[in-house]
Amino acid sequence: MSIVEIILACSAGFLKALQLTMCPRRTREVSAASAASDVNDSNVSSSVGSGVVWKWSNSQIDSNPSASAACATSTVRCHAASGSIPAYSPVQPWGTMIPTFTMHLFLCRHRRNAAPRWKRTPPQGLLHVACKVSWSCAREAPASCGSVRAVSSRDALLDPADLPGTMRGVVLPGGRTVEWRDVPIPRPGPRQVLVRVRASSICGSDIRAIYREHLGRGAEAYQDVIAGHEPAGEAVALGEGCRRVRVGDRVAIYHIAGCGMCDECRRGYMIGCHGESRAAYGWQRDGGHAPYLLAEEVTCIPLPDELSFVDGASAACSGGTAYEAVLRIGVSGRDALLVTGLGPVGLAVALVARGLGVRRVLASDPSPERRQLAASLGLVDASWDGSEGTLDAVLEASGGGVEASVDASGAAAGRRLAVAALRDWGRCAWVGEGGTVELPVSPLVIHKQVAIHGSWVTSLEHMAELLDRLVRWDLRLESLVTDRLPLDAAGEAYAIADRGAAGKVCLVLD
Repeated sequence: MSIVEIILACSAGFLKALQLTMCPRRTREVSAASAASDVNDSNVSSSVGSGVVWKWSNSQIDSNPSASAACATSTVRCHAASGSIPAYSPVQPWGTMIPTFTMHLFLCRHRRNAAPRWKRTPPQGLLHVACKVSWSCAREAPASCGSVRAVSSRDALLDPADLPGTMRGVVLPGGRTVEWRDVPIPRPGPRQVLVRVRASSICGSDIRAIYREHLGRGAEAYQDVIAGHEPAGEAVALGEGCRRVRVGDRVAIYHIAGCGMCDECRRGYMIGCHGESRAAYGWQRDGGHAPYLLAEEVTCIPLPDELSFVDGASAACSGGTAYEAVLRIGVSGRDALLVTGLGPVGLAVALVARGLGVRRVLASDPSPERRQLAASLGLVDASWDGSEGTLDAVLEASGGGVEASVDASGAAAGRRLAVAALRDWGRCAWVGEGGTVELPVSPLVIHKQVAIHGSWVTSLEHMAELLDRLVRWDLRLESLVTDRLPLDAAGEAYAIADRGAAGKVCLVLD
Protein backbone atom coordinates (compact mmCIF):
# COMPACT_ATOMS: atom_id res chain seq x y z
CA MET A 1 0.00 0.00 0.00
CA SER A 2 1.36 3.42 -0.89
CA ILE A 3 1.76 6.24 1.59
CA VAL A 4 -0.95 8.19 -0.22
CA GLU A 5 -3.43 5.38 0.39
CA ILE A 6 -2.45 5.24 4.04
CA ILE A 7 -3.00 8.97 4.44
CA LEU A 8 -6.38 8.82 2.76
CA ALA A 9 -7.43 5.87 4.89
CA CYS A 10 -6.39 7.71 8.06
CA SER A 11 -8.08 11.02 7.29
CA ALA A 12 -11.27 10.13 9.13
CA GLY A 13 -9.29 9.14 12.20
CA PHE A 14 -7.36 12.40 12.21
CA LEU A 15 -10.56 14.42 12.47
CA LYS A 16 -11.12 12.94 15.92
CA ALA A 17 -7.49 12.59 16.91
CA LEU A 18 -7.70 14.58 20.11
CA GLN A 19 -10.16 15.98 22.62
CA LEU A 20 -8.82 18.49 25.12
CA THR A 21 -11.10 18.57 28.13
CA MET A 22 -11.07 22.10 29.44
CA CYS A 23 -13.72 21.62 32.14
CA PRO A 24 -16.75 19.39 32.67
CA ARG A 25 -18.98 21.39 30.30
CA ARG A 26 -16.39 22.72 27.93
CA THR A 27 -14.52 20.61 25.39
CA ARG A 28 -12.27 21.24 22.43
CA GLU A 29 -11.61 18.91 19.51
CA VAL A 30 -8.33 19.41 17.69
CA SER A 31 -7.45 17.56 14.52
CA ALA A 32 -3.87 16.44 14.10
CA ALA A 33 -3.61 18.06 10.67
CA SER A 34 -4.58 21.54 11.84
CA ALA A 35 -3.82 21.36 15.54
CA ALA A 36 -2.11 24.72 15.92
CA SER A 37 -4.85 26.75 14.24
CA ASP A 38 -7.63 24.79 15.92
CA VAL A 39 -6.13 25.32 19.35
CA ASN A 40 -5.53 29.02 18.75
CA ASP A 41 -9.09 29.42 17.47
CA SER A 42 -10.40 27.82 20.66
CA ASN A 43 -8.64 30.41 22.84
CA VAL A 44 -6.16 28.06 24.42
CA SER A 45 -2.71 29.23 25.40
CA SER A 46 0.43 27.46 26.52
CA SER A 47 1.66 27.36 30.10
CA VAL A 48 4.24 30.01 29.26
CA GLY A 49 3.09 32.51 26.70
CA SER A 50 0.66 32.25 23.86
CA GLY A 51 0.11 29.41 21.46
CA VAL A 52 0.73 25.73 22.08
CA VAL A 53 4.06 24.05 22.42
CA TRP A 54 4.31 21.19 19.94
CA LYS A 55 7.26 18.82 19.80
CA TRP A 56 7.24 16.36 16.90
CA SER A 57 9.67 13.54 16.39
CA ASN A 58 9.88 11.18 13.41
CA SER A 59 12.65 9.13 14.97
CA GLN A 60 10.34 6.39 16.20
CA ILE A 61 9.97 4.59 12.89
CA ASP A 62 8.86 1.01 13.24
CA SER A 63 11.38 -1.58 12.08
CA ASN A 64 8.64 -2.97 9.85
CA PRO A 65 7.50 0.01 7.77
CA SER A 66 4.78 -2.00 6.08
CA ALA A 67 3.18 -2.54 9.47
CA SER A 68 3.64 0.99 10.77
CA ALA A 69 4.31 3.91 8.44
CA ALA A 70 5.50 6.27 11.17
CA CYS A 71 5.20 7.10 14.83
CA ALA A 72 5.04 10.70 15.99
CA THR A 73 5.14 11.89 19.57
CA SER A 74 3.58 15.19 20.51
CA THR A 75 3.47 16.87 23.88
CA VAL A 76 0.97 19.62 24.38
CA ARG A 77 1.08 21.81 27.44
CA CYS A 78 -1.73 24.26 27.60
CA HIS A 79 -4.01 26.12 29.91
CA ALA A 80 -7.24 27.96 29.39
CA ALA A 81 -7.37 31.72 29.41
CA SER A 82 -10.30 31.78 31.77
CA GLY A 83 -11.08 35.26 33.00
CA SER A 84 -9.23 36.40 36.08
CA ILE A 85 -8.38 32.89 37.22
CA PRO A 86 -4.71 32.34 36.36
CA ALA A 87 -3.03 29.39 34.77
CA TYR A 88 -1.99 26.70 37.25
CA SER A 89 -4.83 27.71 39.57
CA PRO A 90 -5.56 24.88 41.99
CA VAL A 91 -9.28 25.47 41.76
CA GLN A 92 -10.90 22.33 40.37
CA PRO A 93 -12.98 21.08 38.70
CA TRP A 94 -13.66 24.46 37.13
CA GLY A 95 -11.00 23.84 34.58
CA THR A 96 -8.27 26.43 35.04
CA MET A 97 -5.52 23.82 35.16
CA ILE A 98 -5.36 21.66 32.05
CA PRO A 99 -3.76 18.25 31.71
CA THR A 100 -0.52 17.51 29.97
CA PHE A 101 -1.16 14.91 27.29
CA THR A 102 1.28 12.63 25.59
CA MET A 103 -0.11 11.18 22.38
CA HIS A 104 1.40 8.34 20.45
CA LEU A 105 -0.08 8.40 16.96
CA PHE A 106 0.39 5.18 15.08
CA LEU A 107 -0.46 5.04 11.41
CA CYS A 108 -1.34 1.43 10.81
CA ARG A 109 -1.96 -0.67 7.75
CA HIS A 110 -5.48 -0.01 6.57
CA ARG A 111 -7.80 -2.97 6.66
CA ARG A 112 -10.14 -2.72 3.76
CA ASN A 113 -12.70 -4.90 5.47
CA ALA A 114 -12.77 -2.81 8.64
CA ALA A 115 -16.02 -0.91 9.05
CA PRO A 116 -15.25 2.76 9.81
CA ARG A 117 -16.75 3.83 13.08
CA TRP A 118 -16.06 6.21 15.92
CA LYS A 119 -17.55 5.71 19.30
CA ARG A 120 -15.16 5.92 22.20
CA THR A 121 -12.19 4.62 20.26
CA PRO A 122 -10.54 5.45 16.93
CA PRO A 123 -11.45 3.37 13.86
CA GLN A 124 -9.63 0.06 13.80
CA GLY A 125 -6.54 0.16 11.64
CA LEU A 126 -6.52 3.92 11.41
CA LEU A 127 -5.26 5.69 14.50
CA HIS A 128 -4.30 4.91 18.05
CA VAL A 129 -4.25 7.71 20.59
CA ALA A 130 -2.94 7.12 24.11
CA CYS A 131 -3.48 9.96 26.55
CA LYS A 132 -1.81 10.16 29.95
CA VAL A 133 -4.80 11.34 31.92
CA SER A 134 -7.44 9.73 34.05
CA TRP A 135 -9.05 8.34 30.91
CA SER A 136 -7.75 7.02 27.62
CA CYS A 137 -9.28 6.87 24.18
CA ALA A 138 -7.52 3.77 23.00
CA ARG A 139 -8.53 0.26 22.08
CA GLU A 140 -6.35 -2.72 21.55
CA ALA A 141 -4.37 -2.10 18.39
CA PRO A 142 -4.63 -4.50 15.48
CA ALA A 143 -1.87 -7.07 15.21
CA SER A 144 -0.42 -5.35 12.15
CA CYS A 145 0.32 -2.28 14.24
CA GLY A 146 2.84 -3.98 16.49
CA SER A 147 3.06 -3.56 20.25
CA VAL A 148 1.01 -0.57 21.41
CA ARG A 149 -0.28 0.16 24.89
CA ALA A 150 -2.52 2.78 26.38
CA VAL A 151 -1.17 5.15 29.01
CA SER A 152 -3.43 5.64 31.99
CA SER A 153 -3.11 8.07 34.87
CA ARG A 154 -1.38 5.39 36.92
CA ASP A 155 0.95 4.23 34.15
CA ALA A 156 4.71 4.33 34.61
CA LEU A 157 4.48 5.43 38.23
CA LEU A 158 7.33 4.54 40.53
CA ASP A 159 6.54 1.38 42.43
CA PRO A 160 6.53 2.32 46.15
CA ALA A 161 8.28 -0.97 46.79
CA ASP A 162 11.29 0.42 44.92
CA LEU A 163 11.70 3.23 47.45
CA PRO A 164 13.59 2.85 50.71
CA GLY A 165 11.42 3.22 53.76
CA THR A 166 13.09 6.30 55.24
CA MET A 167 15.34 9.19 54.31
CA ARG A 168 17.50 11.71 56.17
CA GLY A 169 16.49 15.33 56.09
CA VAL A 170 17.71 18.63 57.55
CA VAL A 171 15.89 20.42 60.35
CA LEU A 172 16.79 23.82 61.79
CA PRO A 173 16.29 24.06 65.56
CA GLY A 174 17.67 27.61 65.72
CA GLY A 175 20.80 28.92 67.36
CA ARG A 176 22.79 28.55 64.10
CA THR A 177 22.65 24.77 64.23
CA VAL A 178 21.69 22.09 61.71
CA GLU A 179 20.29 18.73 62.75
CA TRP A 180 19.38 15.56 60.87
CA ARG A 181 16.20 13.58 61.15
CA ASP A 182 15.15 10.23 59.73
CA VAL A 183 11.65 10.46 58.30
CA PRO A 184 9.49 8.13 56.18
CA ILE A 185 9.58 8.73 52.47
CA PRO A 186 6.10 10.07 51.72
CA ARG A 187 3.67 8.54 49.25
CA PRO A 188 1.65 10.95 47.09
CA GLY A 189 -2.02 11.39 47.82
CA PRO A 190 -4.64 12.84 45.47
CA ARG A 191 -3.15 15.44 43.13
CA GLN A 192 0.24 15.23 44.79
CA VAL A 193 3.64 14.57 43.22
CA LEU A 194 6.61 12.83 44.77
CA VAL A 195 9.67 14.76 43.60
CA ARG A 196 13.21 13.46 43.69
CA VAL A 197 15.10 16.56 44.81
CA ARG A 198 18.09 17.42 42.65
CA ALA A 199 18.87 20.91 43.99
CA SER A 200 17.72 22.83 47.05
CA SER A 201 19.11 26.33 47.59
CA ILE A 202 19.25 28.41 50.75
CA CYS A 203 17.23 31.62 51.05
CA GLY A 204 18.04 34.65 53.16
CA SER A 205 14.75 34.13 55.00
CA ASP A 206 15.95 30.67 56.05
CA ILE A 207 18.95 32.35 57.67
CA ARG A 208 17.17 35.34 59.20
CA ALA A 209 14.00 33.72 60.50
CA ILE A 210 14.89 30.04 61.12
CA TYR A 211 18.61 29.23 61.21
CA ARG A 212 19.63 32.04 63.56
CA GLU A 213 16.41 32.09 65.54
CA HIS A 214 12.77 31.26 65.00
CA LEU A 215 11.09 34.60 64.33
CA GLY A 216 7.80 33.59 62.73
CA ARG A 217 4.58 33.51 64.68
CA GLY A 218 1.29 31.71 64.14
CA ALA A 219 0.71 30.46 60.62
CA GLU A 220 4.12 31.78 59.51
CA ALA A 221 6.11 30.03 62.23
CA TYR A 222 8.66 27.34 61.43
CA GLN A 223 7.02 24.13 62.56
CA ASP A 224 9.98 21.80 62.99
CA VAL A 225 9.77 20.31 59.50
CA ILE A 226 12.38 19.39 56.89
CA ALA A 227 13.91 22.71 55.83
CA GLY A 228 14.40 24.14 52.36
CA HIS A 229 11.84 26.12 50.39
CA GLU A 230 13.76 26.47 47.11
CA PRO A 231 13.77 22.96 45.58
CA ALA A 232 13.81 21.56 42.07
CA GLY A 233 13.87 17.99 40.86
CA GLU A 234 12.15 15.21 38.93
CA ALA A 235 8.65 13.82 39.37
CA VAL A 236 8.97 10.13 40.26
CA ALA A 237 5.46 9.22 41.42
CA LEU A 238 1.98 10.71 41.07
CA GLY A 239 -1.11 10.51 43.21
CA GLU A 240 -4.58 10.00 41.85
CA GLY A 241 -6.01 12.88 39.86
CA CYS A 242 -2.77 14.45 38.63
CA ARG A 243 -3.53 15.92 35.23
CA ARG A 244 -0.56 18.04 34.23
CA VAL A 245 2.66 16.65 35.68
CA ARG A 246 4.04 13.41 34.24
CA VAL A 247 6.52 10.99 35.72
CA GLY A 248 9.98 12.11 34.63
CA ASP A 249 9.04 15.78 34.30
CA ARG A 250 11.60 18.28 35.52
CA VAL A 251 9.98 20.74 37.89
CA ALA A 252 10.77 23.74 40.05
CA ILE A 253 8.59 24.07 43.13
CA TYR A 254 6.64 27.22 43.94
CA HIS A 255 7.22 27.22 47.66
CA ILE A 256 3.74 27.93 49.03
CA ALA A 257 0.81 25.53 48.87
CA GLY A 258 -2.32 27.64 49.33
CA CYS A 259 -5.96 26.84 49.91
CA GLY A 260 -6.80 27.38 46.24
CA MET A 261 -10.02 29.22 47.03
CA CYS A 262 -9.16 32.67 48.42
CA ASP A 263 -8.70 35.73 46.23
CA GLU A 264 -4.89 35.58 46.35
CA CYS A 265 -4.76 31.91 45.38
CA ARG A 266 -7.16 32.52 42.51
CA ARG A 267 -4.79 35.21 41.26
CA GLY A 268 -1.93 32.73 41.48
CA TYR A 269 -0.30 34.49 44.46
CA MET A 270 -0.36 31.60 46.90
CA ILE A 271 2.26 33.43 48.95
CA GLY A 272 -0.59 35.66 50.14
CA CYS A 273 -3.08 32.85 50.81
CA HIS A 274 -5.51 33.67 53.61
CA GLY A 275 -6.71 30.10 54.14
CA GLU A 276 -5.96 28.08 57.24
CA SER A 277 -4.42 25.33 55.10
CA ARG A 278 -1.68 27.61 53.74
CA ALA A 279 1.69 25.92 54.19
CA ALA A 280 5.16 26.81 52.94
CA TYR A 281 7.62 24.08 52.05
CA GLY A 282 10.43 24.14 54.59
CA TRP A 283 8.38 26.16 57.06
CA GLN A 284 5.05 24.45 57.77
CA ARG A 285 5.46 21.33 55.62
CA ASP A 286 8.51 19.29 54.71
CA GLY A 287 10.81 21.04 52.27
CA GLY A 288 13.63 20.26 49.88
CA HIS A 289 16.58 19.48 52.16
CA ALA A 290 16.01 15.75 51.76
CA PRO A 291 16.20 13.25 48.89
CA TYR A 292 12.44 13.39 48.25
CA LEU A 293 9.74 16.05 48.56
CA LEU A 294 5.97 15.60 48.55
CA ALA A 295 4.56 18.49 46.49
CA GLU A 296 1.10 19.59 45.46
CA GLU A 297 0.80 19.28 41.71
CA VAL A 298 -0.29 22.89 41.35
CA THR A 299 3.04 24.07 42.81
CA CYS A 300 5.12 22.09 40.31
CA ILE A 301 6.28 24.49 37.59
CA PRO A 302 7.73 22.95 34.40
CA LEU A 303 11.50 23.42 34.24
CA PRO A 304 12.72 23.94 30.65
CA ASP A 305 15.35 21.49 29.45
CA GLU A 306 17.75 24.37 28.80
CA LEU A 307 17.86 25.22 32.51
CA SER A 308 19.62 23.27 35.24
CA PHE A 309 18.05 22.08 38.48
CA VAL A 310 20.09 24.76 40.24
CA ASP A 311 18.44 27.36 37.97
CA GLY A 312 15.05 25.94 38.93
CA ALA A 313 15.79 25.96 42.65
CA SER A 314 17.07 29.54 42.46
CA ALA A 315 13.87 30.64 40.70
CA ALA A 316 11.64 29.12 43.37
CA CYS A 317 11.97 32.09 45.71
CA SER A 318 14.90 34.48 45.24
CA GLY A 319 14.70 34.63 41.45
CA GLY A 320 10.92 34.86 41.51
CA THR A 321 11.06 37.60 44.14
CA ALA A 322 13.46 39.60 41.97
CA TYR A 323 11.37 39.15 38.82
CA GLU A 324 8.17 40.18 40.58
CA ALA A 325 9.83 43.32 41.91
CA VAL A 326 10.99 44.57 38.52
CA LEU A 327 7.60 43.74 36.99
CA ARG A 328 5.83 45.59 39.79
CA ILE A 329 7.68 48.83 39.05
CA GLY A 330 7.79 48.36 35.28
CA VAL A 331 11.55 48.30 34.82
CA SER A 332 12.67 48.55 31.19
CA GLY A 333 15.54 49.67 29.01
CA ARG A 334 14.55 53.31 29.41
CA ASP A 335 15.42 53.25 33.14
CA ALA A 336 18.51 53.56 35.27
CA LEU A 337 18.16 51.14 38.19
CA LEU A 338 19.58 51.17 41.72
CA VAL A 339 19.74 47.93 43.71
CA THR A 340 20.42 48.21 47.44
CA GLY A 341 21.66 44.91 48.83
CA LEU A 342 23.58 42.46 46.65
CA GLY A 343 22.66 39.22 48.32
CA PRO A 344 21.09 36.48 46.19
CA VAL A 345 17.87 38.47 45.64
CA GLY A 346 19.69 41.71 44.80
CA LEU A 347 21.97 39.90 42.37
CA ALA A 348 18.91 38.31 40.76
CA VAL A 349 17.28 41.75 40.44
CA ALA A 350 20.31 43.00 38.52
CA LEU A 351 20.35 39.89 36.33
CA VAL A 352 16.69 40.04 35.28
CA ALA A 353 16.99 43.81 34.80
CA ARG A 354 19.72 43.14 32.26
CA GLY A 355 17.37 40.72 30.56
CA LEU A 356 14.74 43.46 30.39
CA GLY A 357 17.20 45.76 28.67
CA VAL A 358 18.41 48.00 31.50
CA ARG A 359 21.73 49.54 30.45
CA ARG A 360 22.60 51.35 33.69
CA VAL A 361 22.53 49.33 36.93
CA LEU A 362 23.97 50.83 40.12
CA ALA A 363 24.20 49.08 43.47
CA SER A 364 25.20 49.29 47.11
CA ASP A 365 26.25 46.62 49.59
CA PRO A 366 28.62 46.68 52.56
CA SER A 367 30.24 43.39 51.45
CA PRO A 368 33.22 43.93 49.10
CA GLU A 369 32.99 40.26 48.06
CA ARG A 370 29.42 40.69 46.87
CA ARG A 371 30.19 43.93 45.06
CA GLN A 372 33.10 42.24 43.32
CA LEU A 373 30.90 39.26 42.36
CA ALA A 374 28.26 41.54 40.84
CA ALA A 375 30.89 43.43 38.86
CA SER A 376 32.62 40.25 37.64
CA LEU A 377 29.30 38.93 36.31
CA GLY A 378 28.66 42.18 34.46
CA LEU A 379 25.48 42.80 36.46
CA VAL A 380 26.33 46.28 37.78
CA ASP A 381 28.10 49.26 36.28
CA ALA A 382 29.13 50.84 39.58
CA SER A 383 28.64 50.00 43.25
CA TRP A 384 29.35 51.47 46.69
CA ASP A 385 29.40 50.26 50.28
CA GLY A 386 26.37 52.25 51.41
CA SER A 387 28.29 54.51 53.77
CA GLU A 388 28.04 58.29 53.93
CA GLY A 389 28.57 59.76 50.49
CA THR A 390 26.91 56.87 48.63
CA LEU A 391 23.78 58.89 47.84
CA ASP A 392 25.79 61.72 46.29
CA ALA A 393 27.78 59.19 44.25
CA VAL A 394 24.59 57.54 42.96
CA LEU A 395 23.05 60.88 42.01
CA GLU A 396 26.19 61.87 40.14
CA ALA A 397 26.52 58.51 38.36
CA SER A 398 22.87 58.60 37.29
CA GLY A 399 22.76 62.22 36.20
CA GLY A 400 20.49 63.36 39.00
CA GLY A 401 18.76 60.20 40.17
CA VAL A 402 17.47 56.85 38.97
CA GLU A 403 14.04 56.12 37.54
CA ALA A 404 13.66 52.86 39.45
CA SER A 405 15.11 51.19 42.53
CA VAL A 406 14.77 47.94 44.43
CA ASP A 407 15.76 47.44 48.05
CA ALA A 408 16.81 43.86 48.71
CA SER A 409 18.78 44.63 51.87
CA GLY A 410 16.01 44.67 54.45
CA ALA A 411 18.02 47.37 56.24
CA ALA A 412 16.80 50.84 57.11
CA ALA A 413 19.77 52.52 55.41
CA GLY A 414 19.22 50.53 52.21
CA ARG A 415 15.52 51.34 52.06
CA ARG A 416 16.14 55.03 52.62
CA LEU A 417 18.84 55.13 49.94
CA ALA A 418 16.53 53.36 47.47
CA VAL A 419 13.94 56.13 47.93
CA ALA A 420 16.30 59.10 48.22
CA ALA A 421 18.10 58.23 44.98
CA LEU A 422 14.89 58.38 42.89
CA ARG A 423 14.13 61.09 40.38
CA ASP A 424 10.76 62.81 40.47
CA TRP A 425 8.03 60.27 39.62
CA GLY A 426 10.44 57.42 40.33
CA ARG A 427 9.34 53.92 41.35
CA CYS A 428 10.72 51.82 44.17
CA ALA A 429 10.07 48.25 45.29
CA TRP A 430 10.93 46.95 48.74
CA VAL A 431 11.53 43.19 48.87
CA GLY A 432 14.10 42.84 51.68
CA GLU A 433 12.41 41.26 54.70
CA GLY A 434 12.51 42.48 58.31
CA GLY A 435 13.64 45.67 59.96
CA THR A 436 12.12 49.14 60.07
CA VAL A 437 12.62 52.43 58.27
CA GLU A 438 12.13 56.13 58.90
CA LEU A 439 11.74 58.60 56.03
CA PRO A 440 11.17 62.32 55.77
CA VAL A 441 7.95 61.72 53.85
CA SER A 442 7.29 65.15 52.38
CA PRO A 443 10.64 65.81 50.63
CA LEU A 444 11.39 62.22 49.62
CA VAL A 445 7.98 60.81 48.77
CA ILE A 446 5.15 63.33 48.45
CA HIS A 447 6.96 66.25 46.83
CA LYS A 448 8.86 63.98 44.44
CA GLN A 449 5.64 62.09 43.70
CA VAL A 450 7.37 58.73 43.87
CA ALA A 451 5.67 55.34 44.18
CA ILE A 452 6.84 52.78 46.74
CA HIS A 453 5.69 49.19 46.29
CA GLY A 454 5.89 46.33 48.71
CA SER A 455 6.45 43.11 46.78
CA TRP A 456 6.31 39.62 48.31
CA VAL A 457 7.76 36.72 46.30
CA THR A 458 5.80 36.11 43.06
CA SER A 459 2.88 34.29 41.48
CA LEU A 460 2.66 30.86 39.86
CA GLU A 461 2.27 32.48 36.46
CA HIS A 462 5.20 34.85 36.86
CA MET A 463 7.49 32.09 38.12
CA ALA A 464 6.72 30.06 35.00
CA GLU A 465 7.22 33.19 32.90
CA LEU A 466 10.60 33.83 34.52
CA LEU A 467 11.84 30.35 33.62
CA ASP A 468 10.77 30.93 30.04
CA ARG A 469 12.44 34.36 29.89
CA LEU A 470 15.72 33.04 31.26
CA VAL A 471 15.90 30.71 28.28
CA ARG A 472 14.90 33.49 25.88
CA TRP A 473 17.47 35.90 27.31
CA ASP A 474 20.17 33.23 27.64
CA LEU A 475 20.66 34.16 31.29
CA ARG A 476 21.12 31.70 34.14
CA LEU A 477 20.37 32.13 37.82
CA GLU A 478 22.95 29.40 38.42
CA SER A 479 25.61 31.99 37.57
CA LEU A 480 24.80 33.64 40.92
CA VAL A 481 25.63 30.47 42.86
CA THR A 482 29.07 30.68 44.45
CA ASP A 483 28.90 27.60 46.65
CA ARG A 484 27.55 24.14 45.73
CA LEU A 485 27.64 21.52 48.42
CA PRO A 486 26.20 18.03 48.86
CA LEU A 487 23.26 17.51 51.18
CA ASP A 488 25.55 15.92 53.77
CA ALA A 489 27.36 19.25 54.05
CA ALA A 490 24.23 21.23 54.94
CA GLY A 491 25.81 22.54 58.14
CA GLU A 492 28.72 24.02 56.21
CA ALA A 493 26.36 25.43 53.57
CA TYR A 494 24.28 27.29 56.16
CA ALA A 495 27.39 28.64 57.85
CA ILE A 496 28.61 30.04 54.51
CA ALA A 497 25.25 31.65 53.77
CA ASP A 498 25.11 33.09 57.30
CA ARG A 499 28.39 34.99 56.83
CA GLY A 500 26.72 37.24 54.25
CA ALA A 501 29.64 37.43 51.83
CA ALA A 502 28.69 34.74 49.31
CA GLY A 503 26.30 34.71 46.42
CA LYS A 504 23.70 31.97 46.28
CA VAL A 505 24.43 28.79 48.25
CA CYS A 506 22.88 25.57 46.96
CA LEU A 507 22.69 21.97 48.12
CA VAL A 508 23.03 19.63 45.16
CA LEU A 509 21.84 16.03 45.29
CA ASP A 510 22.99 13.31 42.90
